Amino acid sequence: MRFYEVAPHIIKHDEYYQSIGFMVHQPSYDKLPSDLKSAVDKAYADAGKYSFTVMGAAADESLARMKSKGVTFGSVDRSPFVKIMADFYAQKQQAGELPEGFLAAVEATK
Repeated sequence: MRFYEVAPHIIKHDEYYQSIGFMVHQPSYDKLPSDLKSAVDKAYADAGKYSFTVMGAAADESLARMKSKGVTFGSVDRSPFVKIMADFYAQKQQAGELPEGFLAAVEATK
């Protein structure tokens, strides 16, 4: 895609980490013997690491290509957005609108 042709100035905001979800049918996984569960778990971890590497390289290549076409990149202070959303999710949790342990799981990933 060549969005830069009509929008040559980009604000890089790192809104969220780009990733791919690898999923498995839980009842089928539960039926596997432990050695196959271990193999699936290892494949999951390996695929995640590989995906991280490949996606990072693709992003770097894309940024370099756009810069070579004259695209300019700016950044923005994300702290006001983070504060607003933290308050938003705190209200959601207080109202019982989030799954149990959701915010703790989010914090654990930081």
